Amino acid sequence: MFLFFGQAMRDPGYKTPSLQLIFGRRWRDQRTTKRTACRHGRLRWLCLLAAFLVLSGCAAKMGPPQPEIQSSEAIWQAFWSRNAARPADPVGFRLKASLNYASEEESHRVRLSMWGNYQLPLRLDLASSFGSPFSLWQLTEEQWLAYQPRREMAYVHADSRRGAARLGVKTPFGLQTLCWILTADWNSLVPRHYVQTRPAGDNGVRYHLDEGALMDSLVLDRQSRLVELAGSSPYPWRLRLDEPEHFDGRLVSTLVTLTTQAGYSARVHLKELTLRTALWPKSSLQLDLPKDTMIVPLEYRSPDQYPKSSGG
Repeated sequence: MFLFFGQAMRDPGYKTPSLQLIFGRRWRDQRTTKRTACRHGRLRWLCLLAAFLVLSGCAAKMGPPQPEIQSSEAIWQAFWSRNAARPADPVGFRLKASLNYASEEESHRVRLSMWGNYQLPLRLDLASSFGSPFSLWQLTEEQWLAYQPRREMAYVHADSRRGAARLGVKTPFGLQTLCWILTADWNSLVPRHYVQTRPAGDNGVRYHLDEGALMDSLVLDRQSRLVELAGSSPYPWRLRLDEPEHFDGRLVSTLVTLTTQAGYSARVHLKELTLRTALWPKSSLQLDLPKDTMIVPLEYRSPDQYPKSSGG
């Protein structure tokens, strides 16, 4: 206020404002500030209320999350109930996939086609990424046969896993077991009882199985989906099952990743799968060898136990 009087003394024409004008302005400024603050406060509350309503609406549209089963026994029973509730089990199949196979020395990417009957025979064709076939397999109740067109040679073994390993394709599974895994035929692979359980991180339960089972343990998530298999024969291995999709009423993992302590790994990406309720005809599962094909045994057997090459 002393500034006003000082200015009046320096400037004779300056009119000093009245005290009512001075304090009136001050009071009006304060009232305006309070009104503005009230408006801002109400605006903030309205924004928060609107955000709450929007989020509530989104939650209602999304629906409740899928329930998670907590009990290990309940998860196990739910897994088998889902398998029992699906349509009648097929007797055959056909699939196409890509295979990435890596060892300590090299890696390969190939195309894989497999078809046949679950109770045999089975056929498998391996082709390069350009589509050129380089190894054709057949599995019957009697033997495993692998024909290599480029070398015009065929190899036979009583066991598909051991025979493939002799040719450099190592895997802890035989061909029939592989078809069960890739088509999620768990009724043929997983035993109905487990020995004990323990938590598998935050995602599920690990079930330890009897010594007679193919695998040592498996993991089911909280939605009772099979997400992992693990075993120790013929060497420690672990199989991860991801990206499940429904095929003809069956939940099948389209990405299967194998890791082992034998120096190699593999990844199979399922592209197509068709399940059959009728058996394949024998002619569709035959592997005819060209004339004069050399047949190489990968184990000792008497000569009359090997197939004869056929013409055409």
